[in-house]
Amino acid sequence: MEQNKMIHLLKDRLHIEAKRHDRSGVYALTQRKLAYNSNRIEGSTLTEKQTASIFETGTIRADGSIFRAKDVEEMTGHFTMFSYMLDTCEEQLSQELIKAYHYRLKAGVFEDIANGYPIGEYKNRRNMVSDITTSSNPPLSGRQWEDGPAHPVQRVLKE
Repeated sequence: MEQNKMIHLLKDRLHIEAKRHDRSGVYALTQRKLAYNSNRIEGSTLTEKQTASIFETGTIRADGSIFRAKDVEEMTGHFTMFSYMLDTCEEQLSQELIKAYHYRLKAGVFEDIANGYPIGEYKNRRNMVSDITTSSNPPLSGRQWEDGPAHPVQRVLKE
């Protein structure tokens, strides 16, 4: 099957399953895998099974385990963000859209709000990685953004 046709079929399927709140198909699988892996990279302690439970039922079975509130809040933020990304996948990728994705990801994370992190904005603090000093990268100016090539994912989705 031609790649572009496959992409369009997949997008259509994701939209259909999302609209139906289908928790058993490719939409649910994508939601669970994306949220689990992305959050795991950031240090989440939730398992794939716990991630699936949050997505499917909104609950986690407590078996004597302790769950960090931030892990659960970020997981639900990922589910919200992915749904919004699916709704906006035909829009031109822009700084405003990226910030809107970030807002949906972080708006419900109490620890980030309480610590004054900019929700829906670019980071204003350096990353902490052990004892390594990281560099700070200011956001691209509007002109740099406009002159750059279209985002690779967007190019594929538009074709």
